[in-house]
Amino acid sequence: MVSQNPLENYPDPYIVVPYSTEQDSVQSEVYMIRHRPPRSAWDSQAMAYTQFGKWNKTYTGIYHKAIPQMVWFNVKLDPQSNATYTIIASGTETMEAYFCTLMIFDSKDMDCLNPDHPKRDLVIRWANEKMNDTIELDAFLKTYRN
Repeated sequence: MVSQNPLENYPDPYIVVPYSTEQDSVQSEVYMIRHRPPRSAWDSQAMAYTQFGKWNKTYTGIYHKAIPQMVWFNVKLDPQSNATYTIIASGTETMEAYFCTLMIFDSKDMDCLNPDHPKRDLVIRWANEKMNDTIELDAFLKTYRN
């Protein structure tokens, strides 16, 4: 059986991919960074929880309902900067696919992972560094389940 996991043969522990979405009959494309999680498909949510505390909103998961999308509004990626961002974290863990995701938008709701965004490289570097930092997965899951 051929794996559907796009990270399986990717040389880096992440890949930036487009994601098509539809809202109010309008189709658009946003980019997400998919990481090969070292612990769980919940790693991106746990990383954001470790960095920013409890999330502001939860939506149905884009891959399946068991792992929701969690949103953090107005967070700073760099404490030395006043720039704020919206982080949307999710993931999937099935027989066909195993990864966690981040979508990152600036304060003007511009997709920071879009190849044309001026902060794209900075945001990717931040995401990769934080995914490799200590992640409080157990604390996050305890908060989520309560």
